Amino acid sequence: MAITLKDRAREYWDAMSCGEIYAGVADEDAALAAASGARYALEPYIRTFADFPSGAGRDVLEIGVGMGADHAEWAKAGPRSLTGVDLT
Repeated sequence: MAITLKDRAREYWDAMSCGEIYAGVADEDAALAAASGARYALEPYIRTFADFPSGAGRDVLEIGVGMGADHAEWAKAGPRSLTGVDLT
């Protein structure tokens, strides 16, 4: 059976979620905090671009949640509903 491009992509992201390289710790809460800190330090424009506060009271769908750094920011905004999906 041939390995498809989708299989290869799944294998890649199953090996390490987006941003996981910046976590450096095993504890899940500490890992998310470390990855989030690194993410927004390396890419400070994300907060402005995403405009997380605009999700307040709205239905929010995030595609490609990764480790969940942005998902946590959407949750802090107080959306009516928050749904996230990820390939892995």
